[in-house]
Amino acid sequence: MYLSEFSSNQKDQIRREIAHVLGTLSPFQRDKKPSFTTSADFAYSEATDRLDPKQIEKTCHLLHDASIDSVDMLKKLDDITARFFNHWFVPWGEWILSEEVLADRAYNLILRLPSQPLRVVCKQKDGFDHVQTRDASAFYRTQLTQTECYINRNVVRMALRVCIILERPRQHARVAEPYWAMAQVTEDIAMLFDSTRQFCGNDSSLSDQDWIGWCVVKSFLWTSLQRMFMLWTWSVTSLTIKAGYTSEIITKHRTQQDRIRPTILSELARQEEEILQMRPDPICPWAFQLLKNDGFSLCIDLRRPLERYALLLGSNAPRCGIGSQSQQVCDGTSFESCGRFVGAKVIRQSAHECISKDCKKLTWDEGSYCAFETPVVSIRDTSITQIKYTNLSDKTLSISHVWSHGQGGRPETGFNTCLHDRYVKVAKTLGCDSYWMDTPCIPTETALRKKAIANINHIFMGSKATLICDWDLMGIDISLLRKAPNTGPAVRLVEGVLIALLVCDWNVRGWTFLEAIRGKKALYLLFKDSEVFPLGDLLKCLVDSGNLELANLYLSAGHLLPLPEELVQAHKARHYGNIMMFLDSVEEAGTVLSRRPASRPSDNLVIWSLLFSDAGQNLNPQPSDLDRHNPNATRGAKDSAHKSAEEMWRSQYSISTSYLVSSAPRIQGVRRMSWAPCSPVPDKVESRQGSRRYYPYVNIGDEAERAWIRHGGLVAEWFSCFFVGQGSRDAQDEESTVVSRPELAHDDPKDAEDDESWYHPLDPLDLLGRSFNTAKEDQRMRGVHQLNLLTRMGLKLENTRFFWTSDDDMMIELQDISSTCLSGFQWGVLLRPTTTPERQNLQMKPLPLVYEGNPAAPLVAVCGSNNGRDWVWRGVQLWDSSVALPSFKLRKLLIV
Repeated sequence: MYLSEFSSNQKDQIRREIAHVLGTLSPFQRDKKPSFTTSADFAYSEATDRLDPKQIEKTCHLLHDASIDSVDMLKKLDDITARFFNHWFVPWGEWILSEEVLADRAYNLILRLPSQPLRVVCKQKDGFDHVQTRDASAFYRTQLTQTECYINRNVVRMALRVCIILERPRQHARVAEPYWAMAQVTEDIAMLFDSTRQFCGNDSSLSDQDWIGWCVVKSFLWTSLQRMFMLWTWSVTSLTIKAGYTSEIITKHRTQQDRIRPTILSELARQEEEILQMRPDPICPWAFQLLKNDGFSLCIDLRRPLERYALLLGSNAPRCGIGSQSQQVCDGTSFESCGRFVGAKVIRQSAHECISKDCKKLTWDEGSYCAFETPVVSIRDTSITQIKYTNLSDKTLSISHVWSHGQGGRPETGFNTCLHDRYVKVAKTLGCDSYWMDTPCIPTETALRKKAIANINHIFMGSKATLICDWDLMGIDISLLRKAPNTGPAVRLVEGVLIALLVCDWNVRGWTFLEAIRGKKALYLLFKDSEVFPLGDLLKCLVDSGNLELANLYLSAGHLLPLPEELVQAHKARHYGNIMMFLDSVEEAGTVLSRRPASRPSDNLVIWSLLFSDAGQNLNPQPSDLDRHNPNATRGAKDSAHKSAEEMWRSQYSISTSYLVSSAPRIQGVRRMSWAPCSPVPDKVESRQGSRRYYPYVNIGDEAERAWIRHGGLVAEWFSCFFVGQGSRDAQDEESTVVSRPELAHDDPKDAEDDESWYHPLDPLDLLGRSFNTAKEDQRMRGVHQLNLLTRMGLKLENTRFFWTSDDDMMIELQDISSTCLSGFQWGVLLRPTTTPERQNLQMKPLPLVYEGNPAAPLVAVCGSNNGRDWVWRGVQLWDSSVALPSFKLRKLLIV
């Protein structure tokens, strides 16, 4: 469809480049014994080896000069970029059998990349496509094609480094460190690419030859960036799938991308229309957006994954339509536009395994159900008319499905006999003697339903295996995987299955996400003819033999990645608990659910509070509650859901500022909680761009500035810009819109000291729910109050006049925000979340985060105040990308 195999010329060139790189290693690089006590093997010096702005500009011009020389152009471009990174190649060590083995592994790895990467976008030069420039246009396209087919030396070095690192002994304490050098080199290529784009786009007087030269340089660097980024990301994916998922390496990998992502995202944004056209018709556009917009995996090239999907399921009807025969698809802008979420008619128990489609239904034995603390369907005791139950055990199969696919229902209304027979067969295949599924195990009666939902975490964690059921997957014949495994056709089938899993109905729901994450120690997929296959085996086949782009997409699917074997063994030894969880923060859970709404809005909060670490109250967890031979083993509602958003937030002590900036609805009517979301799913808000949802900034773990939840409100540092609100405009200079800091309300130092709303945000004594007056008696806190008193008085002196802007467009933008959000407030402030990345133990200055929903402009939070001290959350606004940003300064604020 899009890509052919590497040509024989390309393969020969790859072999030559590998031999050249290995043949030019210095004795130091070849013979040095690897050390795990220093960082010498892991990264190069930040101070001496990174490209500075002057080097970048000079290098760009050197590349341009080489690009307009038709003699050995590609070799000259390669020589220039390669010489900057001669020093970062890592020694291989004794775990590499031989240089020949290493060369073969790197060669085979490169062949799994696309033979031609995505083409760079060059803004058409005026008149370039006219008849008189036809020869130049043909020459331009030929030059780009040659550049894209060329495998340069830095790509070869990256492939060799990946092969070495994946073979070296794993150091658990330093698992992410070998990847820093990969990040730094890829980042330097990205900076060269950024600068080249500026040179190419800023000068309209360029000759055709110069313009083509800059486009060729852009193509060379963009091609390098794509391939190096894919290889680096694949190394993380391979390690994660083979060694087991750990949040540390995934989060660090995402952090290492922080300066590369804006470059890649901005270039992909130029290709948005082409990328959308790649989508096969059966894929829901909303699911496609979910695939593209995840924060942990930046998939540059979707062509081959989508090609695999089209070959496997391209003849299916679109999923978005209301009704199985509908050809209608949604517009991908919102889940409301998709018939799977809104307007779909769900017929309970419409799915059948039997040919006649009219088998009898099994109904529950209510007495049997109520006799057990955690009831699951008993295979042995269930009769031909009634479902009998037993207690959850380590021989229970948990079943995760989507109600709209026809298997939903309640135990009192009946469960199709043929479906029961299917799951009995699967359970026995997997060595289980019972199964749990919501249809026969969650009754309608309120008290029993609440208890069953409270047990969901416990059920999926305690089961032997979890079975994933989805229409699309259940129609796929996988007999080839058993007849001819590890063959080319089998690998292509695996690729098709795994891309289908990422975009299927099952993977875009909140409840199924929770079930997968709790049961991820042993996930199985259900296929045609009730065949089951372990998901972990499919993923290992993908990283060993499949295309790299699809493998990298699975970094965005942590709920599907296998756990480390030591955690699985700990679970089997009954030492389970939060180690089985993937999401360890309320904001990470909220970000995932922001695009996975539940069918019932009230369920969103329930799923949210069950997803993150230490969710709920843990009323009575028993380490022996799975021991069916222990008659004294009792249990309460494990990880029961929070009853309200207020209760959930009172159980937290901090939150990432990056997560707060979204259009999620906020708690109403509760003092000091105007900032707190009451649902993970953002509301639609009206703007000049129309009605739209604003999703949170991508969560980048501990690198984002945290906000501290205190008795007095929320305290954090933000990049902030103060401006005039709507409350008392007549008292202010009408032309003074942007200000440095509003006047503070307290003139008397004693009044300021008595006020309890402004204090040191990191003091551990001031926890939410504890009286601040008690903490105030501590002598240390008295010193904190004095410090803040001096700070506030200094801010008052600082603001003896207003600062204003003469930029009319900026003033109009601020006035629009003021009229929209700040009715009744004298002052407004725009807030941007910040990050302070740590690279090689060197502290960097705080940086504003890039909003990936619109990289060209930030999404800003808007708060209002009438005293300049206590700020009330008023919503979010997307800044107009055509208007210059006002000045933002790092400040600490209290939001109440």
